[in-house]
Amino acid sequence: MKLKDLLYVLISLVIILIVLTGCVNGGNPTSTKDDVVFSDGTLERLIREAIGQPEATINPEKLENLTRLDLRGWFIQDLTGLEYCKKLEYLNLSENKITDISALTGMLRMKELFLTNNDISDISPLSSMAELTVLSLMNNPVSDISPLAGCTSITKLYLWDNQISDVSPLAGMTRLTEISLSMNQIEDISSLSSLVNLKELGLKSNSISSLSGIEMMVNLTHIDAAENQITDITPLVNLENLVWVDLSSNEISDLGLWSRYIPAEDQSLTIIIRDNPLSDISLSTYIPVMRDNGLTIEWQSLVDRVK
Repeated sequence: MKLKDLLYVLISLVIILIVLTGCVNGGNPTSTKDDVVFSDGTLERLIREAIGQPEATINPEKLENLTRLDLRGWFIQDLTGLEYCKKLEYLNLSENKITDISALTGMLRMKELFLTNNDISDISPLSSMAELTVLSLMNNPVSDISPLAGCTSITKLYLWDNQISDVSPLAGMTRLTEISLSMNQIEDISSLSSLVNLKELGLKSNSISSLSGIEMMVNLTHIDAAENQITDITPLVNLENLVWVDLSSNEISDLGLWSRYIPAEDQSLTIIIRDNPLSDISLSTYIPVMRDNGLTIEWQSLVDRVK
């Protein structure tokens, strides 16, 4: 075969390969290392819907202008590719199957982030989110919340049902107005005394024996501290903005301090104190006085009501 004929054959083969490659790729350009690659098909479909691009490779620039994504309840497992959405301000990833949130690292504009009902234990990628104001991590196996120490713009924090024992990293979050720490492994809350703007505090189902520190939270209106081992109500009695307190299922016997509490004319206070070992004098004297003073007291268990 002549050299000219050989070159012709080689060129023809190259052309055929190019055409076949184009067909395999659906006629779309071949992906490059700079294109966005998703490991989770569901996440890719939802992102394509959000940017209005059902087909073709996705260029990172396409994701840069996204500011809101609601991806809850889609059983997403892998967030690879989401790291290109650097301008997100609102992201809801609740009710998925996520374990790794490293793709969220660098989302410095994030303001509201919802990660409820996943399987996340490492939250270190959140440490640089200085603009974060609302964070929900309910129902995850988080034990270390130290990465949140620098997120001092947070006003609402939901950590219900995790494995937290140390809450001291929250001490600098002085803008907090609402926090849920129920269903954890907390024993000591004294480090939270700096949270003077707090209005709603959830502490249910922990191992707390003392409410020391709460007396500094002068703006508190609602406290749920049921199902703990609390014995002393002293830190609560001078909180003049309280309207609702649940201390059910604790170890409280003496209500004497509250019997001296007289609410302001425009204030109402409901105290739920069921399933506590209340003393005879608390039942016979203090509770009637408290009711006469205008407090609403719920102390009878459901069993007692039936009797």
